[in-house]
Amino acid sequence: MSTANGDEDSTAVEKLRTVTPLTTESPDIQMNFFGYMVAAPILLVLLPLLPFVIAGWLVSKGLGALRGS
Repeated sequence: MSTANGDEDSTAVEKLRTVTPLTTESPDIQMNFFGYMVAAPILLVLLPLLPFVIAGWLVSKGLGALRGS
């Protein structure tokens, strides 16, 4: 949004037109906690499956080496 007077030395806060006051950035503890609570069950389910994933990957690599790919 351009102004007619061309003030280039004014700050971005002065140029920003909003109804709500600007907030300062701060850590969002509630969202962090929710993220950890979602990630914990996912890790508990997927971690025991990791050896099978690694074994499948190794078999795939071994078969690829035997085929000459």
